Amino acid sequence: MYLGLNSEGVPICIDPTDLLTHGVILGRTGSGKSGLTIAVLEEVAASGSSAIVFDPKGDLTNLALPLVNPKEFKDWVDPNLDHAELYAQAQRGLAVFGLNFGDVWDWRKAVDIKLFAPGKTYGGGKPLNVFPTFAPPRRADLIPPRESATKSVATVLRALGEGHDPYAAPLVYMVKAVMQAWSRNEGLPVEFWPGVLTEPSGALGSFGGMGVEEFFPKKQRLKLARTVIGFHQQAERWLAGPQLDLHGLVAAEKPTVFVFSMRHLSEEDRFFFTSIVMQRLVEFMFETAASQKLKLLCVLDEARGYLPPYPKNPPTKDPICTLLAQGRAQGIGMLIGTQNPMDLDYKALSNVGTWFVGRLRERDCARDLLAELKSRGVEAEQVRDLTQRNFLLLDKRGGSHNLQVRWCFSHLRGPLGSAELADLSRDVPPRPEVPRT
Repeated sequence: MYLGLNSEGVPICIDPTDLLTHGVILGRTGSGKSGLTIAVLEEVAASGSSAIVFDPKGDLTNLALPLVNPKEFKDWVDPNLDHAELYAQAQRGLAVFGLNFGDVWDWRKAVDIKLFAPGKTYGGGKPLNVFPTFAPPRRADLIPPRESATKSVATVLRALGEGHDPYAAPLVYMVKAVMQAWSRNEGLPVEFWPGVLTEPSGALGSFGGMGVEEFFPKKQRLKLARTVIGFHQQAERWLAGPQLDLHGLVAAEKPTVFVFSMRHLSEEDRFFFTSIVMQRLVEFMFETAASQKLKLLCVLDEARGYLPPYPKNPPTKDPICTLLAQGRAQGIGMLIGTQNPMDLDYKALSNVGTWFVGRLRERDCARDLLAELKSRGVEAEQVRDLTQRNFLLLDKRGGSHNLQVRWCFSHLRGPLGSAELADLSRDVPPRPEVPRT
């Protein structure tokens, strides 16, 4: 994967399999993290691997804006800017790195980019259904059913405001109900929960020697049932669109990148969506065959709050840690980016082999990150004065490289508006062939 040039003008490349031991991108605002992330994604897709991308700021939707020809380029340039000059600038920028618009066109033909706006109820954007279906596990021998049921039920209960207590009566009760349905090879979707709560079956009559009325009184069950009904009425935004199919994504004819634009979501909704998809990824990891090649990269941009240090434990942390610890064997890698290095759990990141460190402030290099850099022979001063789009690449083999990130194949427009997102999200026929330049 060609990422750019070092300070002597020598190409810097890494193997796609390096990302099986995961990667981290660190850098303050304006350091060029989004450009580097897009360049990595372009190379990952060009190597034949697919990816899913969590995009809180909306910048990574720019992957759908390839620099193919002047007319298309003009359609996406800020009308206040000179599109011809910007197009010429892109041509010059590509040339610096030994690239041209023909390379861009070859990449665009070889890769599918699909944009989604999960949970969006107005304006443009394509929805995506990731809500737990509570269907029986496809392979109960690969992931313990109780573990799967517990995590899915806990995700829904958190969305209902029921807290995070792993021993709370609502969680224990609904996990048992789901397990009972699965034992009959039946599902228990959320819309059926009110009936299960109001009229417990015989199997739900006792819990550890306590009667159901003592363990989870009817008054509390009715309250939860009403909450579930109200939530389900408002949850259509999470139920619209196609189901997320990770098996289909990996098996697609072309390498495909799913970009989940989350700019429109509240922080609470972002955590809800991300935790659900991360749990789906863990289930996929247990279901898919082992691989020595990278077949799926999960990119988590602006990861503040998703993988915080102990003792914080948001619902996203456990599945991320599981993927960091076990994803390699199944061909699944993670790339985590943040401008807040002190908000990461460096114990979990001990499994990460590739680090991209951009411009940081002195306070960003304190404690754990400083120790990580020193363990690789890097002093904090080396990253304090880095210019935009320049990073210190610490590879999995212990090497250290100055990296000037190559010019991207995509037009880095910045966050897209609703109308633009709608235009790019709808299914359209393939673009006509254009001459290589």
